[in-house]
Amino acid sequence: MRVVWCLALIGVLSLFACDQGRASGAKGSSRTETVWHGFASDSPAPRTGARLALMGDAGRGSGAQRGLAGIVARWHSAEGIEALILLGDNIYSEGSYPEASEEKLFRPLAKIFAAGIPVNAVLGNHDYGNKQAIPQMADPRLGMGGKNYYRIAGDGGLYSLYMLDSETIQGDPEQQRWLAEELMQDTSKWLLCITHHPPYASKIAHGGSPGIVDIIEKATRGARPFDMLISGHNHVYERRRIPGSTTVAIVQGASGRVDRENWPEDQDRLTQYDALETFLAIEIRPDGISGAAINTIGRAIDTFEITSKR
Repeated sequence: MRVVWCLALIGVLSLFACDQGRASGAKGSSRTETVWHGFASDSPAPRTGARLALMGDAGRGSGAQRGLAGIVARWHSAEGIEALILLGDNIYSEGSYPEASEEKLFRPLAKIFAAGIPVNAVLGNHDYGNKQAIPQMADPRLGMGGKNYYRIAGDGGLYSLYMLDSETIQGDPEQQRWLAEELMQDTSKWLLCITHHPPYASKIAHGGSPGIVDIIEKATRGARPFDMLISGHNHVYERRRIPGSTTVAIVQGASGRVDRENWPEDQDRLTQYDALETFLAIEIRPDGISGAAINTIGRAIDTFEITSKR
């Protein structure tokens, strides 16, 4: 399977021919930057697998947020996606709930909810700091079921999403025990860890979290490692390798606002992007995972493939 880019789709976006920013040091990525159509098969056979959209730090009520929501909704119409995953800092507001959530989250993402795309969220530091965490956990539109951490078992054992509360996990031995026990018995083909705070990241903005790295390493000891670590927090897009591991680490925290950064040299960073806001699209299949980071003018600024080794 390969990623096929269709220049004709979303033709209106061609009015925006140039990114208003920069895409710096995109090592090891596919940088066609054509208008993104989606993941397409080389054969006419029925497609298998599951597709997810992931948006981080998207709770600003911004025009960029609305634009990305429109692209996700069009992708869903074309191919069908399983869910939108929110990577925390879903509501940047100290206002009361639900008024603040309507302004910062639900109205900007209206096209996603109107399309009937299920949404599942994890919490971020601003959700806690602005007292928006507990209401989000109870809101059925965000798929948390009243819990601050949970597992999503997808597509008949094809994948598991471990939706962690990275704001509290370092001081929460119960969450740590739950993670280790769930991983020990999980037989899913692909394991993905979803957090707000990135375990691994470049030394920019907030950087990575060694404490969360330690927790993940302890939880996976004696069990299978995660195939992907996906997080937000830093308002950029970044894809990294982890030395001595096949795990792919991605920071996707630029769905509501993007921050320009001075990127230090880093041999483990494969791709960096801080020009426009983005979301991450992934397709999970029995034989691998395809991924693409898509910006607000509908262009793929990074693509990648993860091949099954099991």
